[in-house]
Amino acid sequence: MVQKHKISRLEKSLMNYDKNSFDFRLERLKTLKKIFPKGLLIAGDLEFIFTIEEAESCFISGNYLATLVLIQSFIEKVFNEYYQRKGLNSVAKKGLEQMINYARKNKIINTLLLDKVESIRLKRNAIIHSKTQEYPHSISNRMIKLGTFTQPYKLLEKDAIEAFQTMILLGRLDFLNQK
Repeated sequence: MVQKHKISRLEKSLMNYDKNSFDFRLERLKTLKKIFPKGLLIAGDLEFIFTIEEAESCFISGNYLATLVLIQSFIEKVFNEYYQRKGLNSVAKKGLEQMINYARKNKIINTLLLDKVESIRLKRNAIIHSKTQEYPHSISNRMIKLGTFTQPYKLLEKDAIEAFQTMILLGRLDFLNQK
């Protein structure tokens, strides 16, 4: 006779969460599948690979702040590795802002794409660093600018989608493969 496992309150709670959030998670997974090109292969060290996998998992779960932080981390690594391969170690050691400025000044990357990377950086800064109430890239101030009816989760979801799109565009550039 097989004994049945009694389901605990924690298990029931998690099962309810899975059931209630399934459709939302499925829609976010479909969104990611539209963003990522078929046959895309991302190679690199394990931290590089896990950063992308974690960002995807965070996005599917609706953890948009974590998604932004991880994607900026990924982008920063891409810039860092590029500058190191070019022998520009002094630039590679700097933060993303300085690496963006160097790319802009030396016309390494399209200005519109650099603007998108800068936008991710500024939004991430509001998450990571304490900012004054006037900081224009905070969630609150961006909501006010867009109108009082903007929902924060919709705004953050849009930010996360744009971050993934920017990451993919950056990854497709030839400059990354240059020695």
